[in-house]
Parts: sequence; C-alpha cells; structure tokens
Amino acid sequence: METPPPHPVHPPEAGDPKGPARPLPWGLTMLGRALLWLPAVLLGVVLAGALALGLWASTDGSLAQALRWGLAWQADHAPGLGHIEAEGVEGSVFGGGSVGRLRWQQEGLRVSADGARVALGGRFWLGLLRGEARIAQLRAERVQVIDERPPRPAEPATPLQNLVLPLPVEVSATVGVLALPGAELQAIDLTYRYGRADPGLGATDAHTLTLRSLQWAEGRYQAQATLGAQSPMPLRLQARGDLATTVPEGGTLDLRARATAQGTLAGADAALALTAQIEPVRSTDATPTLAGTARVRPWASQPLDEADLRLHRLNLAMLWPQAPQTALTGTLRALPDGAQWRASAQLQNEQAGAIDRRRLPLQSLELALVQQGERWTLERLDARAAGGRLQAEGQRDGVAAAGATAAPGASPSASPLTTLGDWQARLRLNGIDPAQLWSTLAPAALDGELRARALGPRSERPGVEVDARIAPAGRQPRRSAAEAWRLRELVLQGRWQPTGASLSAGELTLQRARLDALDGRIDAQGRVDTARPQANGRLALDLPGLQARFEGTLAHADGQGALDLDLADGARLLAWLRGLQNAPLIGDALRTALAPWADASLDARASGRLRWQGGLGGIPALGWPGAGRAAPPRIDLQLQVDRLRAQRGGDAPIDLALGDSRLTLQGPPEALALTLRARAGRAPWRAELDTAGQLALGSSPLDGRQGALRLDRLALSATPGDAGVRWTLSPTAPLRARWRAHDKGLDAELDAAGLRVLPQRGASAAAAPITLSWDSLSWRAGALQTRGRLEGLPLAWADALASTEANGQGPLAAAGLGGDLLFDGRWDLLLPAQAGEPPRVSLALERRSGDLLVQTDGAAFEDAASRSQRVPAGVKTAQLSVNTEGARVNAQLRWDSERLGEVSAEAGTTLSPPDAGQGAWHWPESAPLSGRVRANLPQVGVWSVLAPPGWRVRGALRAEATVGGTRAAPQFSGSLQGDDLALRSNVDGITFRNGQLRATLAGERIVIERLRLEGRGGAERGGVLEASGSAEWRRVQRDGATVREPVIALQLSADKLRASTRPDRRLTVSGQLDARLEGAALRLRGRLRADEALIVLPDETAPTLGGDVVVRGTEYPIERGSGVRVVPDVQVTLDLGDAFQLRGHGLQTRLAGQLEVRSAPNDPAPRIVGEVRTMSGTYRAYGQQLAIETGVVRFNGPYDNPALEILAVRPNATTQRVGVQITGSAQTPRVRLFSDPELPDSEKLAWLVLGRPASGAGAEAAVLQQAAIALLSRNGNSPLDGGLASALGLDALSFSGSSTNADGSSTAAALTLGKRIADNLYLSYERSLAGTLNTVSIFYDVTRRFTVRARAGSENAIDLIFTLSRD
Repeated sequence: METPPPHPVHPPEAGDPKGPARPLPWGLTMLGRALLWLPAVLLGVVLAGALALGLWASTDGSLAQALRWGLAWQADHAPGLGHIEAEGVEGSVFGGGSVGRLRWQQEGLRVSADGARVALGGRFWLGLLRGEARIAQLRAERVQVIDERPPRPAEPATPLQNLVLPLPVEVSATVGVLALPGAELQAIDLTYRYGRADPGLGATDAHTLTLRSLQWAEGRYQAQATLGAQSPMPLRLQARGDLATTVPEGGTLDLRARATAQGTLAGADAALALTAQIEPVRSTDATPTLAGTARVRPWASQPLDEADLRLHRLNLAMLWPQAPQTALTGTLRALPDGAQWRASAQLQNEQAGAIDRRRLPLQSLELALVQQGERWTLERLDARAAGGRLQAEGQRDGVAAAGATAAPGASPSASPLTTLGDWQARLRLNGIDPAQLWSTLAPAALDGELRARALGPRSERPGVEVDARIAPAGRQPRRSAAEAWRLRELVLQGRWQPTGASLSAGELTLQRARLDALDGRIDAQGRVDTARPQANGRLALDLPGLQARFEGTLAHADGQGALDLDLADGARLLAWLRGLQNAPLIGDALRTALAPWADASLDARASGRLRWQGGLGGIPALGWPGAGRAAPPRIDLQLQVDRLRAQRGGDAPIDLALGDSRLTLQGPPEALALTLRARAGRAPWRAELDTAGQLALGSSPLDGRQGALRLDRLALSATPGDAGVRWTLSPTAPLRARWRAHDKGLDAELDAAGLRVLPQRGASAAAAPITLSWDSLSWRAGALQTRGRLEGLPLAWADALASTEANGQGPLAAAGLGGDLLFDGRWDLLLPAQAGEPPRVSLALERRSGDLLVQTDGAAFEDAASRSQRVPAGVKTAQLSVNTEGARVNAQLRWDSERLGEVSAEAGTTLSPPDAGQGAWHWPESAPLSGRVRANLPQVGVWSVLAPPGWRVRGALRAEATVGGTRAAPQFSGSLQGDDLALRSNVDGITFRNGQLRATLAGERIVIERLRLEGRGGAERGGVLEASGSAEWRRVQRDGATVREPVIALQLSADKLRASTRPDRRLTVSGQLDARLEGAALRLRGRLRADEALIVLPDETAPTLGGDVVVRGTEYPIERGSGVRVVPDVQVTLDLGDAFQLRGHGLQTRLAGQLEVRSAPNDPAPRIVGEVRTMSGTYRAYGQQLAIETGVVRFNGPYDNPALEILAVRPNATTQRVGVQITGSAQTPRVRLFSDPELPDSEKLAWLVLGRPASGAGAEAAVLQQAAIALLSRNGNSPLDGGLASALGLDALSFSGSSTNADGSSTAAALTLGKRIADNLYLSYERSLAGTLNTVSIFYDVTRRFTVRARAGSENAIDLIFTLSRD
C-alpha cells in the first residue's frame, strides 16, 4: 500500500490573522465526500422502494393481501372497531377491485355488502400526494343493515360543535339495494364531497351530498344537502320527489313532493326550519296533498319546538311501503303555550278497513297532548275505530320528577323502565267490532277497559302493573261473535318486573288470567321468573272435545308437577281446529299443518296422566336453562286409548285404528319400567301387542339419541287384511336392543335371540311353528349386518296361507301335492353404508326332513274314471343357495328324488354400482348372465297341473341347457327331449299318446325338430300327428324404437288322426297346415280332409237368459287390454270327404263338398267359399220321414249367411209329389210347401201329412192343424201360440173346421185369431180358407157361469151361454 505524498506547506498570506491554514486529514476528507453522497443514496433507495411498492400494488391479488394485512392489524390493535370479514376479493391496490361479500358486525349491529367494487385509478394516488382523497367509483349491488342491539336507556345527546375532516374527500357511490330495518331503498346514486365551502355559507369547509337518484316505495327522489364543517355548522337541504298513488275513486294519481331544511346544527341553541309539501301534478280540490312547516331544536329535551301539518286524503303507503292504505284528512299542530307545550290532532280517514287487507281501521281521531317540564299529560284521545269508540288518557312524570318521591338512599336502577319515569294510563273500548279489525273474524261488539301504571320507577326493581278486561257488549250484531268465535271474556291481572337492563328477563306474576273465546277457555294463575328461570302455578284448558289440567313447579334443579289430559271426542276437536284456519295470527300456521289432513277423519277417545318429581335441567333434550348439575326427574306416565280411528285419502292414504290400548312408563329416565298393551290396525293389517320390559335413555335423560331396551315379555299377533291368516310372534328369550345417534348417523344393535312364528287360518288348527334366530343384527352409520338361521319351515305353510274359505284348499293340494317336508335356512347379510362398496349376501334353504306326496294317474290315464293316488316322491335333496362375491351373484339349485327325477341349476350375474339413474346397487339390463340347467323328470301325472282344467298330461322330460347373454337379451343353448308324452280330455273326446318331442335351444330361438303324437288306438287305428318348426324373439324397428316381436313357424301334418273320439263327435282328419306368426301378422295355409266323421246334434241347446236380464258387472263394456291384435292371413281348404255323417233334429244324412276358409289382413273377418251337399239323406217332420232330394248350402263370403237350396219330399209318392222347399239365406230363409203337380196349400199340407186329400173329419182336422202350427212356428217343438202368435201380438192363432163331408174332407177350414182386451172381454176373428166367409165375435163374461157372445159378418147373432161344470 502506497503512502500518500505529504501536502505542501504554504506560508500564510499577509494580513491573515489566523496565520497559515492547516491542511485536513485524508480520512476526514473522504467522510465529507460520503456525507455529501448519502442523501442521494437514501433518495435512490426510497425511490426504488416506492417503485417496487407501486409495481406490487399494480399486480392482481395485491388488494386481497392488503386487506388481509389490514384486517389482521385491526383485530390485534383495534378490536373495538368490530369484526370485519371479506370474501371473494379480486383486483389490485393501485387500480381497485371487487369484494364478493364484505361483513361488519359489532354488538348486534351487522352490515353486509354484496358485490362491492372500488375503482381508484391514478387520480386517487396523485390526489393523496396533494393531500386529497378522490375515489372514482364505489359500488355495491346490495347492502343490508340488521340491528339486533338490545334497548338501552336514552342518554342526553351532546351538541355538535364542528365536523372537520383532515383532508378533502370526493366519492361517487351507487347502491343497487339498501335494506334497512323496515325499509328497502333502491337505485341509489350519490356523490359526497368535502372541501372548501361556497361563499356566503358561513363556514370555511363544507360537507356536500348530492343524491341524484333514490327509489323508495312508489316514489323517486333527488336531494342536495350542504353542511358547514365549522361552528355554527349551517345546513341547507333541498329535496324533491315524484310519487304515484291510488285514490279512493280508483285510478293512479301522480304527485310531486318538495322539502327544505335550513338552520344550524352546532351548539345547544341549534335550530332548523323545515318545510314539506306534497301536491298533485294537476291540482284539484279532491286530490291528496300534504303541506307543513316545523321548527326543530335537535339538542333540546323537546326537539319539536313547533309544527303545523295539513293533510288532505293522504295515503301513508306511498311514503312508507309497510304502512296501510289510507286517505287521511286533517291537521296536526304543536306549539309552545307559555310554560307548556301543546300538541293536537284532528284526522279523518276515508279508507278505513281491516288490518289484514292493508287498511287502517280508524275512521277519526282527536288528540290533545300537553308537556310541562318533565310531565307529559294525555288530556284526551278520542277515536272512532273498528265500528266503535276508543278513549284514552294518561300521565307521565319524567325521571327527575319521579325521583322526588323516591326513598332516600335509593340507587338508580339500570332497568329501561326507569327512563319512563312514573306513569299511568287508561284505555276504554266501546262497541269495537273484531271483523273490522281483521276481516276473517266474525262480527261482534266488544267493550273493555285497560289500566296500566308504573311500579316503583326509582326502586331497584321497577315494574308495570296491568289490569285489563274485554267482554261482549250488551247488543250484538245479527251475526255475532257469540255464534262464531264466542268471545265471552278476556281478563288479565298481573305485573311484570324486569331484571337488570333487559326487558326480556324478569318476573311475571299472574293474579288472574282468563281467555274464554273460540269455544274454548284457558285459566292460568302463577308466577314465571325468566331470569332464574322458574315457573309455578296452575293452568286449565278446556277445548271442544279436550280437557287439560296442569299444576306444579318447573325449575332447573328441583320441581314437581302433574298433567292430566282427557280427549273425549277427537272428531269434535279436529272440526274445531279446522274452524280456526281463517283466524288471525294462527290461521296460516294451522292451514299449513292441516293441509295434508284436509279430507281426513278422526274418531278418538283417550286419556293420559303424567306425574314427575325433579328438575327439568336433568333432561337436556328439553333445553331448560340453568346453572349447575341437576338430577333427572322421576316419571310416572299412563296413557289409555279407548278408541282411535284416523283415515285420510290422497297420494299417501292412511287408515289407522287403535283400540283398548294402554302404555305405562315409571321410574327415572335411565331405568323406565315399560308396559304396553295395544290393539291396532292399518289397512290391510290388524295386530295385537302385549309387552313388558325396561327402557333406558342413556346418559342424557329423555334424549332418544342413545338408549337401551329390554323386553322380558312380547306377544305379537298380526293378520294381513281379509286373508284370515293370523301370525303370532313370541321370543325364545328376552330381547335386548341398544342404539346411539352421532354425527355420522345411527348405531343400533340387537343381541342374539330368536322368535317363534306361528300362522293360523280362522278356527283351523295352527300350522307348525318355525324358529327365526339371529346371531347378530346391527345397524351402524347406515350399514346393516345380520346373520341368523331359520328352522323348521314346513311345506304345508303354502296351503295354509294361500287357501281360502271359497276354494277350501291351497295351490299345492289343488296340484296334487302335499307332504311333511321341512326346510332349514340361514343368512349372512351385509349392506354397506358406502354406496361404492358392494353388498355381501349369503342365503341358503335346504330340506331337513320329510317327503313330498305326488298325485299320479298310473293306468288310470286311459280310463274315463280316475283312479289316481298319491305316492311319496322320495325326496333326497332339495337345496337353494344365493351368494355374492364382490359384485358377482351366484345361485345354485339342487333337487333329487326317486319319482320326480333330478334337477340341478347354476346361474350367475353381476350387479352394478350406483350411478346417475340408480342410487343403490342394482341389476341393470346389460348385466351378463351365465348358467347351466340339467333336468331329468320321469313320467308322472303331476304335470297335469300345467294343463287347462279337465285335461291330463303325462310324459317324461329331459333337458340340458346353458344360459348366456345379458339380462335384457338372454341367450340359451341346449336340448329338450320328451318321451311317452300323452294328452287327454274326456270332455272333448281328445286322447293322444306315445308322443315324442325333440327340440334344441340356440340363443333366443327354439327349434322343434320333431313332435309326434298318436291318436287313440295307436298309429294304425288312431293315426299320427307330426309337427316341426321354430320360435324366437326378433328385434325390429317400430316407430323409431327397437322392440322384440315373436316369430313362430310351425308345420303340422296329420295322417288319419283321430282328433276326437267322443260318441257324438267322432272325427278323423288328414292333411297339412303351415302357420307363421311374425309380430301381429298370422299366416295360415293348408288343406284338411275328413276321412271319417260323425256329428250328432243335441236335441236341446243350452238355455239362455232373457233380454230383460242384466248380469251385474256387465253393464259397462270391458276395457281392452294392452295386447296387440293379431292380423290374420288365412287360406285353408276343408274337404268333407266321403264319410261325413250328420244326425240330429230329425236329420240323418251324409255331407260332401269342399270349403275354402279365407281371411285377409285388410278384412280380418273370416270368409268361406264353397258348397256343402247332402247325399241320400232323410228328414223327419210332420210325422213323416221325408227324403232329401236336393240339399245344397253355398258359401260365398260371410260364414254365417250361406245360400240355401233344400228340397225334402214325401217318399213313395205315386201320383202326387209333395214336400217342403227352403230357399234364401241362413239369416232370411224362405220356407214353402212344394207339390208336383201344383195344389192349393191346404191340399199340399194334407198330402204331406196324410198322403191323400183331407176329408175334414175331426181327427184329420186336428192332425192338419198341428202340422200347420209346426209349419208356421219357429220349430216343431214350439206351439203356435208361443211362436207366431206372440210375434204378432195375439193371444190365439188356430185352424178349425166346422163340418165334414161324406168323403171326410173339410169344407169350412178357417183361420182364427184372438186377442183378450180385458179380463172379461175377448175379441176374435175367423176367416174361411176356402171361401169369402168371415166372422167377428165378441165374448163378454157377465159372471163366472154366464157369457154373452155377439157375432157379426157372415152370421149375425147374439147368444147367451151358460156353463155348468161337474166332475
């Protein structure tokens, strides 16, 4: 390091008094230079920091960080400013930002701002450098103020002297909604500025508020206010607004409002002069107005110095939305009067109405109020309201005046009542109508008086004493409360003494309280201390159908009481409650509570008694306040229900019945002795319960969230509906259960036990009981876990439970099954609470002992008489099990018997977890399937249960198949074999045997490779029926959707098959049929020939009901099902063959011919084309065997109306051929007598019946008459009087002959018609068939023996006929 050279030494100049200057040391020189650079360095550091701070303040997120720092500092250093929270803060400190929600609260006052935004900008920061605060924009979507601060004693206000801010401020703010207690302001737009005042204001600085927009109720307002910052704080305010209101005559009226305020606010002598005016835009004498002036002294004890307000039809609702609709006219004045201050009011209301209709029930008001010092006197208040009159008077002495009478040394109380001083008031009511107060109340006239006064206003516990009474007036309106609400009396006598500064805590003493109204009465007497808290006294409640009585003491640590309830008539109580739905205050709540029971009915008779000894603080569930630990009370509860029937319809119907039931609970909550006996029913169940045990409610008495239950005795019997089965349950050991509720749910557990279950139908013997036992049964936070077993389940239960009195037997007995099989079962089940965890299931049911009896026909299958018997099936194994492995479900079936063969099946599928469509584990349509089935079933007659009634089925069946695919589309593969198949129906004469079936399964398709059946007598005598084909489900598109339709194709071939062997219906057929069904389209083609047939027509058909008989249940048409109607396409040829015999009704012939049966899709009605001919047949009629010469029935369309061409003649005719000829159609046949050569009808009939001309003899005439009757009637068995005569409305129709020639022929054959006009008057007409003779006869019965007959026509006569009868 080099040493600096020494400084040169210069001699001092001449004249320097100090002599030569000394050089500075080198170190001091460097320090000086550093000190010269230090300010620059510091300035650079400051500028760099400011730049860094500016950059940070400009970044997004800096505003949120700054708020966090500021709120943390405020919470630590200034907690008295309240609690502030900010959410959703975005933006920067420099540019401003937004706050999603900003909340501030302090001592019950809460202010919240939603959607707040602050825009600062560069002007704000530059203004701060100049000592100004200019906020470009301050905006909030909604600001809400909630004031829940308790009331406090009023304190004298301190007069303002100045209101000076440290720097100028300018803010522009907008608020969408400002919600204040009782008001909601909207669309607020304002600007606030603090700075230099305008010249002439009288102050240096001023606060200026410009309100550009404010909407409240029906008005829009603007205002301009200026307040000086220094004394005397001059104030200038101007406001204007536009309002809209409705007038009593209807319509909307536009109003304009103006208000001004001018004066000073500083000092005790501050005073303001106020003016206000509301007038219509277009003034008329009838439009509402408001005009007033006032002088206000804000810091004086009486702020309102004087006022003069004039109203004309003013609607308060336009100024205050919560106010009622009014039309007020009158004056309000206040002014000093010497040493006094007087106020008076005279008002009229043109729109008086009920409160619930947003009206004010006031017609007129007169008021006079006087103040002198600390004393206020209400000299007069006289109002016409609610159809009556209200008068009031009172006096109040302030705190200072009241203190003059206070006892010496009494300390002032902190109670809010102290500030009221000593006061008293009296209110009188005359003729008040409740219906004019609340429109849903019934009209009435009420009188009443209310007296209230202060108790010891300067004592330690001031209070209020009240004495009130309301009763009906002497004269009532026609529809009075005595009929509807029945207000008889309201009495209240008592006092209220608050404790401390709160009005809600104190002591209420009721000397007497009675409310006799609404058809009920409440009487109360006692004392309630809300500060301790504690209550004691008596309460009596009498309602329609219900009485309640209470007496006792309610306290935290100790107490006792008794409560008695007596429900005499539940229907009457429910009707009374429904009548209160339009009552004020409680009506809305009652309507909501009774809405689900609008159509319900209740019939009840019950009583209850509750006694307790102990404090209510020992029952946390009641929430009774108090300090210290309290022992739970001892309870004695008895509830008796004689009858209870509750019914309700709708979407959730209820039908509940309870009778002869009793519940008792005795002891402390941790060990309540329980007994319950009940008979209950809820459609369709009926039950009886008798149990006893102990109930423990855990560590929190009467808190049902935790407890235990032990049942030492349990007898439960239940019957479901009209099934007649009575179920009885009884435990094998005492039942013990525990439960506990927590935040995650409920935990419940049932100790290991068992139940015996016994069913019994009616008076029959009870079936064998089963035992249901469980090792564990628990519910933990939504998870169910249980494991147990079932022992001794008998097969006979199926018949015992399913049989009815009508059929007398169950389904097993009807199917020919029975026996003493017993089954045992077991289960292990876990249903997890987590939806994503699969359930665990293990179920098993297997044979324990016994056998199955099966009905078999044996050799009786071929016989008409059944010789069936029941034989044991020899059951070796019968087992069914279901298990899960995760989401996989597996099922197994095992069956092994000596006579019913073997069956084994295995199946598996997969469950799916919860998804958007299903809230739990489920089996979806897409779940895969897998399985295998093997069956070997021997030949037994039990398979007849699968056939229709009257049919018998027999055969052996072997099957082996596998299952795959999905639940929605299962796929099958395998084979099906049947041998020695037989089918029989004795009623229809059908017998098939020696059948074989060979079929295969492939997917959803079954292919019948061979189906062969032999008729009765084997293949040689009975013929053979063979069939083959397939059936499947095919997916097709229908209307844009994929549906499954059946597709079936069958080919049938018959070779001399004996289709029917009944004696009167023998049929042997041959031919082929092809059938195909695709969806609803059926196609049928084929040709059938009758090789041999014999049809015997029955002599009589089944009787039918007359047209005037109506069977109940058939008056209305049966609704068609949802199935699809088949559309047929049929073309089948029927050949009657050469041996088709038809007999019956006198007909015996052989039929021949061919018919073609057709049916088209566009015309599904069957049509037949072809003809049927008779071959050498005979027809017996009129006592003769007629030969059918021609018999042709031609079909050419409708199957029920063929054309007829039939001719039957008398055989062995020599010279004359006669007979009967039928032509026309089946629905309109024409029948006439035939002869060759042609003869008159009378001769035709004679030749047909007698074989010769008629002689007219009596015997021959009778024969001819019967033949004519048979010809004219509908058939040969009905008499003429019951056929044609009835159709013509006659009583008689007959043929008669009056004489006979020598050759025996009739010469005067006649037709006679008769009609009875009355009981003793008969009219007849006789017409000769051979000539023009006719006669009208009248028969009149004079007595039982004498008859007068008058005849006119060919013979005129009057006869007297005497009748004498003898044995």
